Amino acid sequence: MTHLCREGAGNVIGFHPEGTRNRSDDPYSYLRPQPGVGKLIKEAKPQVVPIFITGLGNNLPRQVLGNWFGGEKVRIHFGKQLDLSEFIARKDHVRTYKEIGEFVMSRIADLGEADRELYSNGAKA
Repeated sequence: MTHLCREGAGNVIGFHPEGTRNRSDDPYSYLRPQPGVGKLIKEAKPQVVPIFITGLGNNLPRQVLGNWFGGEKVRIHFGKQLDLSEFIARKDHVRTYKEIGEFVMSRIADLGEADRELYSNGAKA
């Protein structure tokens, strides 16, 4: 994965900072970020763009059928590319990796809060 992030143009990798997908029904609840995402970012120095996605379910057949028969709309919010130079300049250490993960996750949570504000009170996409 580090090689893909570092080498060649056009590689896009979606990565859950938590290390897994949150299966909670609440799209605004988050798991703790894991240091692995920070280690990958520190080693590969890729462009990092936070993304918040809601509306994807845990039931794939229902999700696919919802495309034809109506279902929850998928909403995707893209943030600005993150400046991680402060973290990249730090010493390689698990603490640094955790801080990178926490920073990235905080930016995703910001996008989640923007979504919540836009779609609160039952507003529809």
